[in-house]
Amino acid sequence: MELPRIFLTGGSGQLGTKIIEILESHYYLKYPNRHELNIEEKSDIANQIRLFKPNIIINAAAFTNVDEAETNSIEAFNVNADLPAYLAQEARDLNIPLIHFSTDYIFDGLTNSSYLENDRPNPINEYGKSKLLGEKNVVLTHNQHIILRTSWVFNPNFGKNFYRTMAKNFLEHDHVKVVSDQYGRPTSVGYLSNILLIILENIFNEKKNILPWGIYHACEFEKMSWHTFAKKIYKLEKAKNPKLECKILPIKSKEWKSKALRPYNSSLNTDKINLWLGNH
Repeated sequence: MELPRIFLTGGSGQLGTKIIEILESHYYLKYPNRHELNIEEKSDIANQIRLFKPNIIINAAAFTNVDEAETNSIEAFNVNADLPAYLAQEARDLNIPLIHFSTDYIFDGLTNSSYLENDRPNPINEYGKSKLLGEKNVVLTHNQHIILRTSWVFNPNFGKNFYRTMAKNFLEHDHVKVVSDQYGRPTSVGYLSNILLIILENIFNEKKNILPWGIYHACEFEKMSWHTFAKKIYKLEKAKNPKLECKILPIKSKEWKSKALRPYNSSLNTDKINLWLGNH
């Protein structure tokens, strides 16, 4: 029996590399890199997808540098908004599902609780605006979609992310300053990849309890500040390297210079997908 065929964008990123690792033994994957696929060229995307004839498309490509998006918004919107639209069009024309990853930064962070899937988005930076437009493009183009909003994504072993930045700083400095008044939910690429595997198994095995099309929040750890997250990373790194000595000092957002505004509390409520996962 031939394995289901998956066309994956963003395969060379921190999330994409883990998705490939987790899915490759279960599915026939095609994951062209940036040299093999021009993700800003609609015709190139269409040609490669149609030649491959996938059973599903997964979009893990994203422009994720929040500060750089402020000064390079054109590229951010090309990748985060236009690409999802192109992929949704192809998925619609082929009558196959599209799974798309989005972000907590579509919210303004002014809530005192955690955001539900149907809460009103109000992004406060260019990155968030580009990701929100990407979501809208998917929803308006193709009804067979699953959008997984996630937050504070990290891969301890690959890519540029908060975990790896902190681990490097702990080695190079005797103290680091970390923002203590912004809150979210850290999520590992392994967690997201395993959720993706469960969703795909349900789609392809045609089980009765298939996840309905729509938007879902998928986060791994509980709500915490960047400062608390840094302390947890330090504990893990010190277990591997007992000689490690570094103080982690809390600072306020206003003390940290950055081009982009960031939400104070972008914690996502994950009850919706957890209820479904609990039945598997």
